[in-house]
Amino acid sequence: MACLLTMTSCSAAEVPAAGSRTNPGSAKLTSESQPMTAFADVPADAWYAEAVAYCQQNGIMSGTTDTTFAPEATLTRAMLVTILWRQAEKPVVNYLMQFSDVPEGQWHSEAVRWAASEKLMAGYGDGRFGINDPITQEQLNLIFQRYTGQPVTGDIPGFDGSSKPVTRAQAAMAVMNFAQLSTEKKEIGMFNFEAKTVMLNSGYVMPLNGLGTYSLHGEICINSVKSALASGVRLIDTASAYGNEEEVGQAIREAMEEFGIQREEIFVTTKIYPGSEMANPERSIQACLDRLDIGYVDLMLLHHPDRNDVKAYQAMEKFVEEGKIRSIGLSNWYVKELEEFLPQVTITPALVQNEIHPYYQENDVIPYIQDLGIVVQGWYPLGGRGHTAELLGDEVISGIAKAHGVSSAQVILRWNLQKGVVVIPGSSNPDHIEENTEIYDFALTNAEMDQINALDRGEKHDWY
Repeated sequence: MACLLTMTSCSAAEVPAAGSRTNPGSAKLTSESQPMTAFADVPADAWYAEAVAYCQQNGIMSGTTDTTFAPEATLTRAMLVTILWRQAEKPVVNYLMQFSDVPEGQWHSEAVRWAASEKLMAGYGDGRFGINDPITQEQLNLIFQRYTGQPVTGDIPGFDGSSKPVTRAQAAMAVMNFAQLSTEKKEIGMFNFEAKTVMLNSGYVMPLNGLGTYSLHGEICINSVKSALASGVRLIDTASAYGNEEEVGQAIREAMEEFGIQREEIFVTTKIYPGSEMANPERSIQACLDRLDIGYVDLMLLHHPDRNDVKAYQAMEKFVEEGKIRSIGLSNWYVKELEEFLPQVTITPALVQNEIHPYYQENDVIPYIQDLGIVVQGWYPLGGRGHTAELLGDEVISGIAKAHGVSSAQVILRWNLQKGVVVIPGSSNPDHIEENTEIYDFALTNAEMDQINALDRGEKHDWY
């Protein structure tokens, strides 16, 4: 986190830090842990009012007096390190601090000690820390990016990242933005069983269960997709290689008109294939968009590793910038492939889609992917072609199904969800499609999960 800043000396009023308050690291935006002071210089409708209230309530910034906040006052180096120190839960460090202008026992002393020990901000060559020197917008951007790893200044009024000094109001907004982004980051990859969704690292929300359209064609495909949408399914998976993108797009457009579904409610995934498609990715991506004809694609994947996969992924990144694709990811990538691939691309994949079912569980791969902040999705959740009957008839699975009064398919799909794996079972049977959505009214016990986990054979059922 090294960030050595040199600034010209310029006085700015010191602002005492607030007394001991709520732990800012665990504070919520709606916290009611601290009594609020009405600052006379912070109008209720000011753009920074909520941010000032958040910082005050959580003990991160205080007023210049009991009744004023001084929103337009310049932020100093001492103020910034104290803000960051409080956000970091006030760590106590054993560090010999020898700045001539930072005596022990001041409101900023421990914060300066911490910042210096972390090499977050260094002092000047003359032995001073420069506690009263101002922070510029450019410097604040750099420090927050280095410290938090997150952009927090993009929508702050008057903040353009220049050499202009940062105001206390702008600093308060940056702090609140960081808190909000941190909360959102914690939610990435977490399954919301009430909403039946998961947040991707791209910031978009994806349903936990959907319909896979592999092997569906013509009117059967159109009717299956429409049946799924009528049953409440909002995740549809297709691919260029499936040869049914036109039918999927037609079904979605018709369902939107007939059922009153908005485009934003439907999450559509497609993929481009190795070989000629990845060799000419821009043309192939645009062809997928044209065949679907639904305005944009929610998620596009590379279908398999290929010698041109980095080139193809970089092309998808450009389509993301243009707003034609919202999220991008990979299919059939495992640990070794990910270790080689990820350092070569800019956007972290939002999702990796692999074959996953009780006979092929990938118990070493799933947590590896999830630890990267990437959602895992399973194809062939019910075993795939020629294996579904055996899997559904497995004595362990059918026994658990009987105990819960559900089907074997529902048990398997629920097992996936409880492992953090999104499911896209394929079917052309309207009854089965609806049955595959009814997986939220029961839960498997730890013992039942262990029973199914013990069925792993390492038995992959399809290769390409």
